[in-house]
Amino acid sequence: MPREPKAKTPNWVDGLAPFLHVRPAELYVISGTCSSGRVVGVDYTPEPLNDARAFAIQQGVTNIEFQVGDIHALNFPDNTFDIVHVHQGLQHVADPVQALREMGRVAKPGGIVAARETAIGSMYPELPSLEAS
Repeated sequence: MPREPKAKTPNWVDGLAPFLHVRPAELYVISGTCSSGRVVGVDYTPEPLNDARAFAIQQGVTNIEFQVGDIHALNFPDNTFDIVHVHQGLQHVADPVQALREMGRVAKPGGIVAARETAIGSMYPELPSLEAS
């Protein structure tokens, strides 16, 4: 059976992919582009956020903030972020469908809601920028 064509993503999204999934925090919400935007890392406990904060300082990243929060009830207004991304988090929450609803709620119209969850080492969509990590 032929595969569905892959959706084209802007170059800056591919460039953000490595940054999005290697940090300790559970959920990242991004507003703007990688050079001029704001990144917010959210996790339900402060420990991973402390590690992420230290890493951001070490790397000289200044447009990022970290908050303790609940993916089921994000403390942001509707339509706030261009991209909302979760990595390996949906499999660990009580209600992943509600988590996705919340991610969609805080994403701007036309924004991107992305989840990177793995199952037996497979990933979809297949993106070279994700394979290299």
